[in-house]
Amino acid sequence: MDSKLTPKQQKQQQEREIIDEYHKLVTEEALETLYQSFLEWKSGSLPYFELTDLIHLFHKKNQEIYKEFTY
Repeated sequence: MDSKLTPKQQKQQQEREIIDEYHKLVTEEALETLYQSFLEWKSGSLPYFELTDLIHLFHKKNQEIYKEFTY
């Protein structure tokens, strides 16, 4: 952490780092589901059109996640 920051700025930076880590966690959880769908598609157990629907749903979910963490 930068020692030139005031105590308030240091706290804000720590809070931002926590929020960023949580954002990463939430996004990766959503991606894991999509990744599993890709594996199912690759193995032949999920039709391509269902995968494309799931990609679209992930995109919508990711937009919502982004909105939650953008300020």
